[in-house]
Amino acid sequence: MVDVTLADGAHGGASASLTLSDYSDFQAASVTVSDKTGFKLASDGLDSISTTEPDGLPDNFRERLLWLYRRLFKKTVRTATKINHYDDAGTSILLEQDISDSAGTETMGEAEEPT
Repeated sequence: MVDVTLADGAHGGASASLTLSDYSDFQAASVTVSDKTGFKLASDGLDSISTTEPDGLPDNFRERLLWLYRRLFKKTVRTATKINHYDDAGTSILLEQDISDSAGTETMGEAEEPT
C-alpha cells in the first residue's frame, strides 16, 4: 500500500491510499545492464557522433578514428624530414611527424603538435 497525503493551506489536508495490488495488469520492467544480448547499433547510429576536427593530438577513440581518416583522405604533405597533416581548409598544420631514412630503412616518428 502507498499512502499519499495531500495538503492545501486553504482547505486543510486530505489523505488518500492507493494499493498497487488492486491493479493486476501493473508490471514492472526489469533490465540487467550486464545482459547485452539483443542490442545492436542502428544503421545510422554512428551518424550522431561529432566529426569536428580535432585540435591537436587525439584524446579519445572518436578523435583517433578521425585522425586515421584524415591520414588517409585529407591533405598531407611529405618533405624530406617531415609529414605535415593539415586542417580541413588545407592551410594550417595540425600535426607533424618526423621522418628519416638510414641505409634504406625509413623511420616515421610519433605525431606531435607543430613547433
